[in-house]
Order: sequence, then structure tokens, then C-alpha cells
Amino acid sequence: MDESKQIEFQIQQLTELQHICNRIKELENYKQNDTELLKCLKKEYSLSEEEISSITSMVEGKKGKSVDKRNDELELLEKKFEPYCLICGVNTKNKDGNFIGYTRVSNKCSNKKSVLKKKIKKMEEKGE
Repeated sequence: MDESKQIEFQIQQLTELQHICNRIKELENYKQNDTELLKCLKKEYSLSEEEISSITSMVEGKKGKSVDKRNDELELLEKKFEPYCLICGVNTKNKDGNFIGYTRVSNKCSNKKSVLKKKIKKMEEKGE
């Protein structure tokens, strides 16, 4: 495989890692929050405390199948995340050894992609 094909493949891998990061962020922000339900019930409806208590006891902490599927997808993506970081050479830790977050990992991927695209452009200009 020539060098330009290898670089293009690296760019594809970095793009996939960015997609993984973005999807993980989406799924993590979707977690069910029962306090929002309570606020909504108290604000939007004129219910007695007993009625609110009855409703919350039925739904509090329960998850639908869609939430379970999201959790399964999140688990799968988290398993893919570390290997992709290793393959792409993206460090996910700061100098203290703490995780830097999915946004910063995605930004690192973007920076690496820019460098690789410039490298391809130079190679094309030289006629390699």
C-alpha cells in the first residue's frame, strides 16, 4: 500500500474515532432524570401530593426498552473507544493520568486529520 493510501486510511480511522466520541457524548446525555419529571408534574398539572407520589412511584427509576438499547450501544462504543485510540495514536490521558474527555479526544483527531491532509496535499504537489 503506498503512503498516500495509508494516510487516507489513517484519516478514515480518525473520522470513525470522532464519530464514536460524538455518539458516546449523545448517549451519555440521554440518561433518564426523574427530577425533571417531578418538576414537570408540579409545574404543568394541578395534582395533589398524593397523585404526584402515585405517578412517581410507578415510573421513578424505571427505564424503557429504548433506554436499555441505548445503554447497550453505549457499552459497545465504550469498548471500541480504547482500541481506536491506540490504533490512531491518540492519547486520552492528561499529564496526571486522568481521562481528558470525549470532546478533547475528538479535537485531537481533528488536528491529526488536518496534519495528514496537508501531508497528502504536499505529496500530490510533488507528484508522488
